[in-house]
Amino acid sequence: MREPHLCGYLGTQTICNVPGSSVVREADLKPMTRVAPEIGVASVKAFTTQLVALALLTLHLVKQQDLDATRYDTLCAKLQRLLRAIDEALQIEPQVIQLAERFIRHRHALFLDRGMGNTVRRCILRIDASGEFIAPTVFTVPLQSLAYHVVVLRGADVDPSRDLAKFVAVGDRSNLSTII
Repeated sequence: MREPHLCGYLGTQTICNVPGSSVVREADLKPMTRVAPEIGVASVKAFTTQLVALALLTLHLVKQQDLDATRYDTLCAKLQRLLRAIDEALQIEPQVIQLAERFIRHRHALFLDRGMGNTVRRCILRIDASGEFIAPTVFTVPLQSLAYHVVVLRGADVDPSRDLAKFVAVGDRSNLSTII
């Protein structure tokens, strides 16, 4: 957060959920999402909330630049549809569980998405996210659900956040086999 100032940038901004974090202390602009406390690592709700905050920031910047009012209205309408789109994405839970069964025999798995929902589209089915503006938030839900169901089907603890935080902080791999 200090480097941009050294390079002549006007300021820095972070969108964060933890008021006392070092990135918040260092940033010039720091809108807080205040979703809920995170234990160990970032939660899905904190991540999706940050995506929504970025969408709102985008809308604000579009409006400040006096860009096409029709485009602004279209983006606002898409953002207003977000909850319905997430609810629709949750309807594919049975397919997500079937897909999770394909992963349970693998010792390690990392669930990432390339581009605008490519993994979710290829492996599960199409989800209407009303275009790219809300797609990252919508596609996060089934992807995280997939990771959750793999953990459950393997019989592992679904919330080993303390162990994961310990691994991230100090590199303790003693309990990593239960963490996917």
